Amino acid sequence: ARVDSAALLTLAQAAGGAGAVILLLSRQTVVLRRTPPGVRGRAMSFVGGAQRVSFLVGPALGGLLAEAIGFRSTFLVAAGLVSLGLVPGLLGRSTTTTAPAERPPPVPFLDVVRTHAPALAAAGSGQLGSMAIRYGRQALFPLYGAAIGLDAGQIGLVVSLSAFADLAVFPVSGVLMDGRGRL
Repeated sequence: ARVDSAALLTLAQAAGGAGAVILLLSRQTVVLRRTPPGVRGRAMSFVGGAQRVSFLVGPALGGLLAEAIGFRSTFLVAAGLVSLGLVPGLLGRSTTTTAPAERPPPVPFLDVVRTHAPALAAAGSGQLGSMAIRYGRQALFPLYGAAIGLDAGQIGLVVSLSAFADLAVFPVSGVLMDGRGRL
């Protein structure tokens, strides 16, 4: 379906972003609970690397599919793959997770924001800029490619190749995190 409203498109993008953040946090929680501290950086790096492989392969494959079977059918294939990814969650929870460590009682969200507002604003604005640069290519390359007349297959290949830089650094980052910490 086609969206003619900028507000609806913005709302859909915000919902997609919220879903992506939830997925990221849940992956990190699983790694945190299932791996010993000495290898946690490599485990997180591997999980992130697997996602980066999908960014390397996915856009090129999506572009080729869009050229071969059309955009609507390509989105239906993507929806089917996403639905397939839901199956493990529907099958039930694993009972092998380790018990969480003792934690202090939770602090209300607004109390945290009030107490740490300057630090959150500084860290958040820096992170926002960093993520805009990092993920901006996923929007800018296709838009620019369409503007200069590239077809969907060519745009997909360009976006896939742009993911190669991210893919090249993940193995080293895990070893560095385990040896020197995440900072």
